[in-house]
Amino acid sequence: MSNKNYLQIYAKNYQKNIIFIVTWDFKQNIEKNMYQVLPCPSTVIGTHIVKGMNYKMNYYIDEDYLIELDCNIPLRQANVNQYIDTSVVNYKK
Repeated sequence: MSNKNYLQIYAKNYQKNIIFIVTWDFKQNIEKNMYQVLPCPSTVIGTHIVKGMNYKMNYYIDEDYLIELDCNIPLRQANVNQYIDTSVVNYKK
């Protein structure tokens, strides 16, 4: 959805090391959404905000995620250690 009255603000809290991406709707004067993430200090590629195509909002890209910032939907997730023990198999009926 494209809206010319939206603004996306990238901010960082350096004390807590948290990145905030706020989407603000100026027409209604409210926050549309907020994406928060802890950046990985050992990342090779860093963090980036990339312009969306056509009527899409921007995208947040880092080493592990590609997030669509209109609804904060993850489009890609990789290299995330979820502490899953692959040696254990559990089947339920």
